Amino acid sequence: MSIYKYTGGPFGESVRTWNRWILVVNGEETKFDRKRHALLCAAASMARGLRTELFQETVMRFRRGGEWHDEVYRIDISNRIQ
Repeated sequence: MSIYKYTGGPFGESVRTWNRWILVVNGEETKFDRKRHALLCAAASMARGLRTELFQETVMRFRRGGEWHDEVYRIDISNRIQ
């Protein structure tokens, strides 16, 4: 789900952010839009004995003037897998 936040004056910048969850199993990435689905798949892959990492990825898309640019942040949340 994308969240739109307008900041600044009439010629200021606008920001759109959204989250994705990235599951890395034995070096192969799978992207999820829902955290619950990512956690369930991560728990299942760990139960099978596979090397599993889970990341929360936040994408912030800025618009300044007429140009867009993205900033991407990844946080390791592998310790939340049950």
